[in-house]
Amino acid sequence: MKRSWWCVQVLGFWALMATPVLAFDLGDCPTQPFDTRAYEQLQGRFADQLTSNRYADIFLALQHDAENSTLWSHDERAYTSLLQALATLIERFANFDQALANVDDKQAFEKFLTNYPTGLFQCGNRTYFSGLPIQVTFDELEALKGDRAEDRAKDFLFRAQTVDRLLNQMKKSSREATIQGIRNAAMRWQLFLKEGRSQYPWEAFINGLDPTIRPENIKFPPSRQWIVLHPELAVELSTHSFKDIRAKQSLLVDVVGHTFYWWSNRDDPSQGLSYAGITAVASFRDDMRPGIGVMAHYGRYVNGGVVWRDSTNSGHMFNQSPFFVIGIDLFRFAEYKYPAYKKQYEQWTDKVQDFLK
Repeated sequence: MKRSWWCVQVLGFWALMATPVLAFDLGDCPTQPFDTRAYEQLQGRFADQLTSNRYADIFLALQHDAENSTLWSHDERAYTSLLQALATLIERFANFDQALANVDDKQAFEKFLTNYPTGLFQCGNRTYFSGLPIQVTFDELEALKGDRAEDRAKDFLFRAQTVDRLLNQMKKSSREATIQGIRNAAMRWQLFLKEGRSQYPWEAFINGLDPTIRPENIKFPPSRQWIVLHPELAVELSTHSFKDIRAKQSLLVDVVGHTFYWWSNRDDPSQGLSYAGITAVASFRDDMRPGIGVMAHYGRYVNGGVVWRDSTNSGHMFNQSPFFVIGIDLFRFAEYKYPAYKKQYEQWTDKVQDFLK
């Protein structure tokens, strides 16, 4: 009988040891809005700091709050990890100056988030501070022992969740701006490929060597473009006298020139892309010697210039009235996709799809 009672006691002891120390589910432990550690309380308490983007001050205050907690002994690993995570945020946001804090400056804000990632407090796979020496798992919190073990576990979660919500709110505007920025970049390339000046394969090769077409610059298509040996149809009009105006077809070759692009609004490409350029041209007709001149380009359809010819075979073409010439760029209707540019456009359209998934 005594042996049986002893066995029952032993089995009861091991059953007790096998029972989780904490009786609540850490996965279902949201911060209560009225709790002083809650994000809702933080919004009111640090309203001025949030308005002026003084996040380092907020994290410093939260660190002091955690240090003054009477729940923890200062050598508990979960507690020291929490303090170390807060200290890391304080160090990172010490560089969050006003230039970077201005969320209207999207590029600066994104640069800060790239250089100083803030995913430290995000909880993934029941783990905080994942992959770091200070990593804390739910299993560790559930294994806390001693007086008020459940309160200590909740305290860790409340504080971590509050900081996580603060960081997520801070990044929300940046995420929205990033997605819109990707959409805008894809639209810019789409307009550039569709509306920009046409290029023959050899021109596409030359312009593809542009050193500005680099990964860090691909949000914007090139702002300039070489024109090299670009043939087009033309109509020439004599300017000798109004009554003698005659029209004649010719083959016009843009020997060398340059096109410059600009956006009506860089942040809103839907407002349109414009471009203009100038080239040195050679003109060929079946009834006269070749002529030379200059051609101005504006947008897709305005191509006009002047050409001088030695129409009297005197050897002095510039002593005679020039011909007014109107160019018709037929090649643009072929919609040739320049490989160096199309690759950048496809990258941005892929990014849009990835972000919208």
